[in-house]
This record gives sequence, structure tokens and C-alpha cells, in this order.
Amino acid sequence: MTSPFAHPSISPHVVTACVNGPRVSLEDDGRRASPTEPVVFIVHSDAASRASLEQLFASVGLRVVLFACPAEFAATRLPDVPSCIVLDVRLPGASGLDLQQRLARRGEDRPFVFVTRYGDVSVAVRAMKAGALDFLAEPWRDQDVLDAVTAAIELDRRRRSAQREKSEMEQRFSALTRRERQVMSHVVSGLMNKQIAGELGLAEITVKGHRRKLMTKLGARSVADLVKMSFGLGPDSLAGDQRADAAGSPPDRSGAPGSRDRLNRTPFQTARQSGSAPSDRAAAARL
Repeated sequence: MTSPFAHPSISPHVVTACVNGPRVSLEDDGRRASPTEPVVFIVHSDAASRASLEQLFASVGLRVVLFACPAEFAATRLPDVPSCIVLDVRLPGASGLDLQQRLARRGEDRPFVFVTRYGDVSVAVRAMKAGALDFLAEPWRDQDVLDAVTAAIELDRRRRSAQREKSEMEQRFSALTRRERQVMSHVVSGLMNKQIAGELGLAEITVKGHRRKLMTKLGARSVADLVKMSFGLGPDSLAGDQRADAAGSPPDRSGAPGSRDRLNRTPFQTARQSGSAPSDRAAAARL
């Protein structure tokens, strides 16, 4: 079966599924679908509720796709746009909670909102624990439903934006050489160029060159930018380079411990041994 989102010129408006067997029909509302226009997917067993919700969301300009059957929804390739999934609790073939769990196991990150006439406290608790953004039981207020769906779409929009930013950053980070990654790991740990040179057995001017290149490749303007990027990339992004550096770096000429020992120190301990931290007496005087 061809997905209703296979071509950007198709305007998905209403999908009626699992009526006398799995089938899909489209009603084109005359508008061209934007690749970034939000979509609300409604999986609801009651035809009157589907029609009411579709009318409510359409009244504020949201595009809507309706399903009456969870199996058809689960088999449909969804468009990569900001969206949310509005679920009923009771559905033919599987409950809304079952569908929620199945999609979660599949890695579906779109937010869920339950709008149902069959809700109770225990069901609501189960849905919220499983990751639902909201649970609205009949009689619901139209504004509450709109607020919940609007918040869900905005959450999904931010999630997608963060994923794009992380993907772009990972591409930039992959362009760094191993030595540039080693320099970066020390920079974000708070070391100065001279200290990094001692750690890596390089000339200070060479460290400055690596630092300048990695800042340019990553688009960073300051050390604060590098620290933020390292957090965004995750804790394992620089771990391998730090371990390799620790294994291969000898002690410096003064006999100070090498990188293996430094990796076990806190930033304050590192600063004290490099002479940049205040004495214990001076620190105590400020307390």
C-alpha cells in the first residue's frame, strides 16, 4: 500500500482505516502540504469523536490525519515533520496503551496525548508513566485539548531541532584529527596551552595551531562554546582520546605525573598542582 505521505504535493487531510478491512482513502482539502507543517495524527475508535477532534484542530489551522484502527496507523510511514499522536484508550484489535508501548519499542519519539471517554485514574497513571504528555477524559474542554496538542507539537519541534543540531555537530566533530580531539579534551578540562603541551609532549606553538584549527572546524568562538559542544556530543565523544593520551604520554621534565594521573584528578586538583589555585589558607579566609 502506498503511504499517503509518499509525495510532498499530497495534502493528507482525512484517512479512514480498517473499515471492512484495511484500506486508506484521502480527501484533498486543496492545500499543498509544507514539509515543515505540523500534523496531528488521531487514532480514535469513535467516529463522532474523530469528526469532532478533526474539526477542532482544523479550526486553528492544524493539519489532521484520522485513523480508526491501530494496525493501519502502525503500518503507515509517518512524515518527518513536527507532530503529535492523539490516542483513544479503547481501539479495535489493541488498546491505545498497547499501541503506545509498541510504538515506543519501535523508537517512535513523537509525543502522545490521550483523549478518551473511557479513562479512569489507573489508566491515566499507566499512560503517563509510559510517556504520555497528557491524558484528557470526557467531558473534555476544547481549549484543554488544543493546549495539550499545541504543547506536544512544540515539544516535538524542539526535539527535532536539537537532533538536527547534534547531527551537525557530530559531522563537524568527525572532521577533527585525533590530535585535535586530544587537544580539545584538555581544553574543555580547563588546561592552558602550556599545560596541554606538557601533557602531549608538544611545543606550545603546536598546541596553539591545533587549537585554532579545531575551533575553526567546530565553529566555536570561545572555550565556553567548546564546553557546550562537548556536553552536546555526549560523555563518550572524547573518552577514547583521553584514554589513548593517558596511555601514551610520559611524565613531564619536572617529574610531575603524566596524563593517566591527571585524568583521575578534579579540575581544582589540576589547578592547584599547576600553581593556579589559591592556597588553603587564602581559600579558608574567604569562607
